Amino acid sequence: MKKREKLDLILIILWPIVAAVMSLVLKLNLIGSILVFYFIPSLFLSIRIKAEIGKASIFSLLGIPAYILIETVGNVSNAWTVPTLFPFKLFGSSIEGALWGFFAIYLAVMFYEYFIDHHITKKLYGKNFKYFMILVLALFSIFILSLFGFPNFLRIPYAYSIIGLVFILIPILLELFSHHKFFTKFFIAAAYFFYFNFIYEITALTLRWGYFPVNGQFIGWIDLFGLMFPFEELFFFIMISVMAILSLFEFFDEDHK
Repeated sequence: MKKREKLDLILIILWPIVAAVMSLVLKLNLIGSILVFYFIPSLFLSIRIKAEIGKASIFSLLGIPAYILIETVGNVSNAWTVPTLFPFKLFGSSIEGALWGFFAIYLAVMFYEYFIDHHITKKLYGKNFKYFMILVLALFSIFILSLFGFPNFLRIPYAYSIIGLVFILIPILLELFSHHKFFTKFFIAAAYFFYFNFIYEITALTLRWGYFPVNGQFIGWIDLFGLMFPFEELFFFIMISVMAILSLFEFFDEDHK
């Protein structure tokens, strides 16, 4: 790594701690958390690798329908609740959640491209873009049809486990089995975001940016510092969610270099 990249990495590593302190001292709401935890480092990395802004933005925008689907299914299945300041929702998802989904994806991609992959290109998408679009539109269409026509279909037992299996674990396994050379790159990214997501999770539970119903169906519970969250949150979100994002990004980008 170049000297500037090393300094940037130190700043990025320290930032979640700074963001957590700011959040706790100022008692920020969920929108505030998106600003300090995600938007500021995203802006910083965007300045560093301007050539990747377009591709990362398109990919992150395509992730919003998937996030809306996931949050809404979780809500109706009593897996989690995301409070909102707005008087309306996006097909059952909070505005804050959709914003979080965009920036969580964007930050993961920009971190990966700047510090790990180092394969900066000016192209906005790869040859698989049309297949990715078809997949997103098909899933979202089925979701909308179910939401307005068959809402009970969205109430899934052990919803977090099913969502984690379908949207997180399976994409990772498919990508790593077909392109196993990415394991090291994905693992490095996952190591950083384990640290990032853990700090965010503790801060979020402390300030009630979201919560998990005690009567929800989960594999088990983690009790940490008096704060409780499901095992699925630890495994699927904190530990490996970024690997799923990057697995789908590599398919979307389709360079596999």
